[in-house]
Amino acid sequence: MKKIYNGMPDAGTAINDNFNEVVSKTGDETISGSKTFEELHFSGDIPKRSLTPKTGFANGSSWYRVKNGMLQISCTGLSITAKVPAGAWKDVCSLPGADSINSTGDATTVIMNANNTSYTGARVRVVDGVLRILPETA
Repeated sequence: MKKIYNGMPDAGTAINDNFNEVVSKTGDETISGSKTFEELHFSGDIPKRSLTPKTGFANGSSWYRVKNGMLQISCTGLSITAKVPAGAWKDVCSLPGADSINSTGDATTVIMNANNTSYTGARVRVVDGVLRILPETA
């Protein structure tokens, strides 16, 4: 940024140059160099919402949210009330108000029994706002 002072011979050019160095609030532009941002908030954030269980599942205190553009899902208390066959994707619950959310790949999770004494691994994905699992074994 150039300092502008009274009587400056090329003040108009300096002011224009200064405006070109300022980041705009709207429009597309490229910003270079190292920057640090704190307390970022994204307009697409979704506050915590309860998950809605699908047939064969019951909800405890499970929830999801989108914070700073990142989908976070907590399945604490989500329980299986029916047999989940291995080798087939199973719809677990829906994310209310988020039917446009899709994961870009699969994650891995662990499914525990009620006593936390037995578990099985599973792949997890979100498709059109629905959380799905693919258990490794029955």
